[in-house]
Amino acid sequence: MCRPSQKKRGKPPKTGHRLMHSIIEQQRQNFIRWQQGTGMSLLAIAERANLSEAGLRQYKNGKTDDMMHKNKMKLAQAFNTTVAAIFDGETGTGTALATTHPTPAGGTQPATVPVHGKLSKGSLYWSQHPTGFVEAPAGMTLSGDVFAIRMPDSSMAPRFKPREILLCDPNEAPTLGDEFVYVDMSGETPVQIVTCSGMSANGETLYGINSVAGNANAERVEASRTANSKMIARVVGLLIGH
Repeated sequence: MCRPSQKKRGKPPKTGHRLMHSIIEQQRQNFIRWQQGTGMSLLAIAERANLSEAGLRQYKNGKTDDMMHKNKMKLAQAFNTTVAAIFDGETGTGTALATTHPTPAGGTQPATVPVHGKLSKGSLYWSQHPTGFVEAPAGMTLSGDVFAIRMPDSSMAPRFKPREILLCDPNEAPTLGDEFVYVDMSGETPVQIVTCSGMSANGETLYGINSVAGNANAERVEASRTANSKMIARVVGLLIGH
């Protein structure tokens, strides 16, 4: 028995998630506006950031998809700004890195606290670059020098989860068994989250295991209180990320 001929259905083209596509295109337009604001050519920008001029031109003209994050960071660092300022069009303390502690917001405004990463519309994004000061989520109040650090990934020790935020106090000395963060204020190395397993006789040097490495590949850490541009802060609490 003959069957009537049927038109063969083809697979729909892969266009990617519409929202992600629109975000990438918006970042491209923000980059173009930022470049125009500098008054510099793509060649001059590429040379200053040690990037490929051809690669920047392809990105600007839409010949490539999103720019690699490491190249975004190189660009931001070369111009002493942030990735968000170039690609998200954001300004102010909500995204900009700071070298001095800003004055906390008063009244009913959210407190301004140092966070390792960027706060954007209630979400914290991990970054392994210098600690910046951002606005804390509404209702979040921190006292003294307490600051918050976003958990970077899922390879943490079991008690920490990816969407948790550590609250850290540099004025509290960690003791055996405590977790603490070892912050390189110069931004040359990522923040290390350490479980204290010992200390020197004078208490100036702490020893421990870097929780970020995970239990299988635990990395031993030697943290000095007197090292230049280094800071030790005891983990004093947790918040659930948004």
